[in-house]
Amino acid sequence: MDNDPTEIMHLIAETLLQTPTSPSSKPWTSRVVLGCWAAKYIPLATQYLPGYPITHIGFSLAYARQFLPVPNVSFNMLLPILMAPGGRSFIADCKRAGRPVLAWTVNSEDKMRWCIRRGIDGVLTDDPKLFLDVCRRSGSRKGKQQHGDEEEERLGWALWFDVMRVWLAALVFGFLYRNRFAIRRRIRMERSPARMVNEEMR
Repeated sequence: MDNDPTEIMHLIAETLLQTPTSPSSKPWTSRVVLGCWAAKYIPLATQYLPGYPITHIGFSLAYARQFLPVPNVSFNMLLPILMAPGGRSFIADCKRAGRPVLAWTVNSEDKMRWCIRRGIDGVLTDDPKLFLDVCRRSGSRKGKQQHGDEEEERLGWALWFDVMRVWLAALVFGFLYRNRFAIRRRIRMERSPARMVNEEMR
């Protein structure tokens, strides 16, 4: 997060431009997804790499929602955040907006089945073979949502305790994370206000 975002996106664009694909292979725009944690990278990705799909990688639904109006942005969210309060409405809003939602990191069968029932578009997992097997047993890769509430009640208390534990930790981390960078920005502004204004105007 301390790196210069403009330089990073410029170097990525330059590297892809200097590495042409063969005529028989798919273009980079079909093979590369730009994963962005912070909002400041989104306009730079659009500027330096137009046409490349972008996904916001995150653990805060409130932070992620600001990207819903931005074209060409999908979402790759920490799974317990999607399972916790607010997750169902976020998934529904993304579906209405035509935005794919992915979840990370999904390694247990019960969480895989939850993703399939909820129609999550993809998962990041350390066991893709198991996930494909769960998809086949579920009858559909995207899953069906019939009787979803009934099945959800069967999830064990240990799983829900883990979900709420991670959800609470993410809230605390997000609060500390935002305050940390807000304090650092204020210090930089106090040390060199003219430089900060110039940086924001670029």
